Amino acid sequence: MSYADVEILGPGSDTPFQKGRTDRNGMFMFRPDQKGLWQIGLQDGMAHRLALERELTDVKNGYHAAKPAETVSRKTPPGPRVSLRG
Repeated sequence: MSYADVEILGPGSDTPFQKGRTDRNGMFMFRPDQKGLWQIGLQDGMAHRLALERELTDVKNGYHAAKPAETVSRKTPPGPRVSLRG
């Protein structure tokens, strides 16, 4: 989803860790600062939404280890790429 709104919620928080928009290629990156369950929400303003959860098991020096992502809800075909790389 190009230029989609993105909201990242950190572990145990209702306050957004980061907000932004994907670029023209549907890419958005952020650097998590703690382990736990991260929630990633995207929407394009045209009723297309994507919600993901990502469990980070370790965060050291800007890098992390993660379990495979699990899709919570998907109303659009796969397309947006969300990177959790440090």
